[in-house]
Amino acid sequence: MVIDSDSDYTNQRTSPPARYISEKPGRGPSFLTRAGLTAGPYLFFLVSGTTALIYEVVWARMLVLALGNTTLAFTTILTSFMAGLGLGGWFWGRFISVRQDRALVVFGLMEIAVGLYALAFPLVMGLMSGLDHWLMSPFRFGYWLQAGLRFVWCGLALGPATFLMGGALAVIGEHVIDQPNKFGRRTALLYGLNTAGATAGALLAGFFLIRLIGHGQTVRLAAAANLVVGLAAWGLTRLSAKGQSSRYLTRLKTGLRSTLSRRPSPLAARLTLAAVTLSGFCALAYEVLWTRLLILVVDNSIYSFTIILAAVLIGLALGSLILAPLLRLLGHPLFSLALLETVMALGAFALPFQIRVGPAGPGTAYLNFITNQMPLIILLPCLAMGAVFPLVAEIYQARREEVGGSLGVVFSLNAFGGALGAAIGGLVFLPLLGLQKTSILLLSLNLAVVVLLLMAWLRGPAAAAAILTIALIAVGASRYMPADFFAGKYARLEPNSRLVHYEEGLAATACVFERPDRTKALYLNGMPELDTGPLAVRTFRLMGALPGLIHPRPQKALMVTFGAGVTAGTAAHFVHQIDCVDLVENYRPLAAKFAEVNAGVAGNSKFSFFVDDARHYLKNTNRRYSFIVCDSTHPRAYDSWVLYTAEFYRLARARLEEGGLFCQWAPFHGLTPRQYGSILRTFSEVFPHASLWSVGGSYSLLVGTPEKLSLDVSTMQTRLNTGPVRRVLSEVGLDSVIEILAHFRLGEGRLKELAAEDTILIRDDSPAHLFFPFLATYAEQFERWPEVNHERVQRRRESVVPFLVNAGRNAEEKARFLDLMRQRERRGE
Repeated sequence: MVIDSDSDYTNQRTSPPARYISEKPGRGPSFLTRAGLTAGPYLFFLVSGTTALIYEVVWARMLVLALGNTTLAFTTILTSFMAGLGLGGWFWGRFISVRQDRALVVFGLMEIAVGLYALAFPLVMGLMSGLDHWLMSPFRFGYWLQAGLRFVWCGLALGPATFLMGGALAVIGEHVIDQPNKFGRRTALLYGLNTAGATAGALLAGFFLIRLIGHGQTVRLAAAANLVVGLAAWGLTRLSAKGQSSRYLTRLKTGLRSTLSRRPSPLAARLTLAAVTLSGFCALAYEVLWTRLLILVVDNSIYSFTIILAAVLIGLALGSLILAPLLRLLGHPLFSLALLETVMALGAFALPFQIRVGPAGPGTAYLNFITNQMPLIILLPCLAMGAVFPLVAEIYQARREEVGGSLGVVFSLNAFGGALGAAIGGLVFLPLLGLQKTSILLLSLNLAVVVLLLMAWLRGPAAAAAILTIALIAVGASRYMPADFFAGKYARLEPNSRLVHYEEGLAATACVFERPDRTKALYLNGMPELDTGPLAVRTFRLMGALPGLIHPRPQKALMVTFGAGVTAGTAAHFVHQIDCVDLVENYRPLAAKFAEVNAGVAGNSKFSFFVDDARHYLKNTNRRYSFIVCDSTHPRAYDSWVLYTAEFYRLARARLEEGGLFCQWAPFHGLTPRQYGSILRTFSEVFPHASLWSVGGSYSLLVGTPEKLSLDVSTMQTRLNTGPVRRVLSEVGLDSVIEILAHFRLGEGRLKELAAEDTILIRDDSPAHLFFPFLATYAEQFERWPEVNHERVQRRRESVVPFLVNAGRNAEEKARFLDLMRQRERRGE
């Protein structure tokens, strides 16, 4: 809403603001110069929003590499980012209020400083990594003290840049808002343009820049844009100074005098500030909730997360650009604000009801699927959120009678609310209350603000009627969403199966289904992780057994991810100690549901479980292992991409004992031939003595050995003959050495040949395995690509015989065994 002489707050006009002074005669600047002076600041602020989101996306990923990929670490990063923005908004709003005539110069210097800090950020990252390693050293600090210190250090790392970014709106607003009756419209325009720029930044980073030039170059490109904007702002200031005698440029800053004869009451001002704080809180809490829910229907690739973020930002931008200026038609600003909070509450509450779980058709392009699956109702609460900020800023400014200070206060409270929303929503509401109660609580918080606003605006029976209506809405909504609503939503993942376990945890919502054929399936956050079908169990057991059969004297093993514990349960038969590291903390109930295939590993005295990101754990542990098995989720998954880079493989190699082995699961599906080949190349670069094993044409296993592969048949047979090992492997047809060895495909020579064909080395800075053609159909991803990847491996298949030693006690026995092995290879897998 625009508060001017026609609003409910005033009934008379006053003199024009003092910043407009008498004009000196003279020829004005050219049309292009005038256009640049008028549009330039808006363009600068749009680009500033673009770079800010690029930094947020990339820096969050870079900090995850240093702090780990746990929910706590990610929440710490997001909270620190928002808190820095809040501090910046508060400080720079106060600062620019007394330096109004230098606003554009200050903005330019801020952009230059952000760009320079972005260029120095890799050095900051190195320091952060070292500090975190010291912090996480065993027994130095307790868990929550570590978390608190992480927050401080993360805030210090992000602080300089976010502190500057947070003040940009207040500073640029001080420059472009030169009349009180334009405050609302121009604030909405600035906020909307900045958010539109942020949308562009998210899409550019998520779809193109990181894929094409990597994290480091993406940051440097954004930094260059900041430097250009900063220098352009300085140049525009110089141009403005030269034309100051013109009637177009007489904009000396002498303080804003409001044209309002009656300012908002102190109560109205406080209520609007409370509303914008809660709006920020709910916005980030909703984003946490929505991300967990929308993964149900849009996958968990980098593209899907980008689409979710872009959808939210588009709603915010449209709300500010379109909806906020229209609200002046509704009359009283407190009523408009109450209406927005109501729309936000009901729209956010209704979103889960619009989520439709269903498979994609084979001919559906991936991008079309995730955009079509995105419920359009997400725009409704986001539109309201986008309109709240300029409306509150206008109401608050009418009392303060200043531009920069008002914008700074409102922006800082909105950002602080967002920081709390991210922290409390992700770490308290979801794990302790669950999805259903969190949805109802956020609805209630929004509606509570509506009640307060209505109490300040209405009196008597009208106030009582409005409050009663809001109360009935809250009660009706809570009853409309049953306690098992979200369990029923997740149950639609497999409509023909029975949901036998449902649990909402800090990191994931876990579902276990029992299928009609009596096999079970595990889903985490709506994504299929494993099933107990013959092929899957065979793969997991081979993955757990292979390193134990190859290693000369295995003692200790590490499992990266637990899943249902099938791999860990198999590996436990070969070692005296087995550790497991996983992001999902609720492993015991899951292990109990799959006890028939994991050998009851969760209750095994050898077994220890660590809730952490695998990279973070490997970086900070002092333990060494005979072998490490990485049974991570799909390489393109947003939360496991860090487990397929060269840096991760080096970390794993450094934690192996002398003679230790590393085993990596790598699927054929969902990866282009170039992506799959890049994984092979990256693995073989770090583990030059690598071999490839395959199961059923669906999955491959990469095994890195310290020396050229040597398979001791006698040792393998002895270990297979032990009772527990034979029992667990014979269930899936792996009851002989020949059956085990039949899965061998490539030795190090042939593997390197395959890896050299049109591939890229996957690094933390250039995660090529994340990016696939986003217009590829599901038939291409899950039918054609796996066929091509498997065929490329099969075309180079070689015999395992040259890698065998001790194949018999004498020449005759050895010849007989080798002949059987060749026959098995000729028959195929």
